[in-house]
Order: sequence, then C-alpha cells, then structure tokens
Amino acid sequence: MKRILNIFVLAILTSNLFISCDGFFGDEPIDVKLTDGKPRLVIEALINWEKGTTGNDQTILLSKSSSFFETQDRIPATGATISIENETGSIFTFTENTPGTYTTSNFEPILNMEYTLSITYEGEEIRATETLIPVPEIGEITQDIVEILGEEIPEVTFKIQDTPNEENFYFLEVFPDFQPEKETDFFDDEFTDGNEIEVTFSSEYENPDDEEIREFKIGDVIEISILGISEQFFNYYDIITEQSNPEGGPFSLPPAQANGNCINITNPENRPLGYFRLSEVSRESYTYQ
Repeated sequence: MKRILNIFVLAILTSNLFISCDGFFGDEPIDVKLTDGKPRLVIEALINWEKGTTGNDQTILLSKSSSFFETQDRIPATGATISIENETGSIFTFTENTPGTYTTSNFEPILNMEYTLSITYEGEEIRATETLIPVPEIGEITQDIVEILGEEIPEVTFKIQDTPNEENFYFLEVFPDFQPEKETDFFDDEFTDGNEIEVTFSSEYENPDDEEIREFKIGDVIEISILGISEQFFNYYDIITEQSNPEGGPFSLPPAQANGNCINITNPENRPLGYFRLSEVSRESYTYQ
C-alpha cells in the first residue's frame, strides 16, 4: 500500500543464505550445526476497545516459539493463569476456551487507566503494565484519482483531529476486502500537534492469479481502523518494522533487540516475546464508488 505516510508491512521473514565455496574451499562439505533454543512464551495481549461497544469481550493468545525447522504454524501455550488488574483494584480473569486462547466477558475499559497483566505459566510469573490510550474519531472519508508518472492511481483519504498540547501516537490498519491480510502503519503527531491529520492510501496488492497490481475498484469495501497507542508500543513496533524491512545492506549495524513490555518476574533471563497493549479503536468501512 502506498500512502502519504510510509507504510510498512509487518511480516515474519525467514531467509536462506547460500554461499558458494567452489574454487576457494574446494568441494569439501561444510557442516553447520544449528542448535534449537528453548521455546519462549509468546504473548499476544492486545486489548482493543472499539468506540460504540462495551469492550467487555477480550481475548489473549499464548503460544510458544518454535525452532527454525518447526513446520507447525502456532504452538499453543496451554494451562496458563491470566488476569488483568486496573489501578482501582478491579480484576478481570481470563479463561482458556481453546488451547492457547484465553477470553473474558467482563473486562471494563476506562480511558487513560493503567492496567497490569499477570500470567502464571509453567511455574513462572509474568507481568506487564500499560495504559488504555484514547483515539480520535475517523472523520470525513473521500476518494480521488491522482496521476503519478503518467499512471492514474485511485486513492482514499480519511481525516482525524489530533488532540493539542500532548504527544499522540497512532496505529493504522487498512483492510480492503480483496486482500487476504490487512496492512499496517504507525505514526505520531510530532509535526501535526493539534491539527487535522489526513491519511491517504492506495492499493498495490499483487493478485497472485495474474501477478497484476490490484487497485481499488467500484464496490470494494475497505475497513479502516486507527488505534491509540503508547509511546512505548510505538518504539517497540518501530524496532519490529526495522527488523522486518532491512535496508542498511550487509554491512549495516544490527537492529536493536525488540523486547516487549512483558517481564518474567520469576526468571528474568527467560523473557517472553510479545506485548501487552490497550487501545481505543475508531473503525469505519468505506465502499469505493
């Protein structure tokens, strides 16, 4: 997707490195021994409160990281005890309904309230603290066709009104109905504090059937979501994006370690992966005309 903002698609990338040794090391095979590290707990505690809903129903996913050679997509982490407590002392307990999927139906979202996630898994206690971040309403949505290098490109634009005199961080999700996955971006209001922010995007989805770029057409339904996020999550996602979109070349410095906000209290060296985030969500569906 192409937007006013730079759009980065988060993906888990695996790559194979092939090195030709002919003529230098001869034909002697090189035996590279790869060791499997201990699986780590992966936490997907993404609490979203969509405007106009109660926000009572929430889901947390737990899984275990797999080895490089593992073919299974997701290894559920079962048997955990999970709860979230807010700063007033209210506790919301999550129940495991299916392996690795934990739900509650009585969560109470309160904007700007601090929440603490507690997980007990395999005898170890994990905690994370975050604040439920508000977000503005999605305003006017329009469409246009712009000419870029002689090519006419359909675009969609929506607006939000940034809250003045405070640092705000946003997470954007755009999901056209003809794509298999949503696309994401994130930005802040460093240069737009208190102003109306316009976000423009166009489709560059490559249709696997004919390898042609699928642009917006009449009747396409595009789901647009914008979430309020903390500066901590903004920085975390920035590192994740950098790691999944390397541009520095083979001699660039390695990216920073992307540590989430979940801490293993019992065994700090066995730090889990993932993140605990709480966001208010503004969501709109737009039909391209």
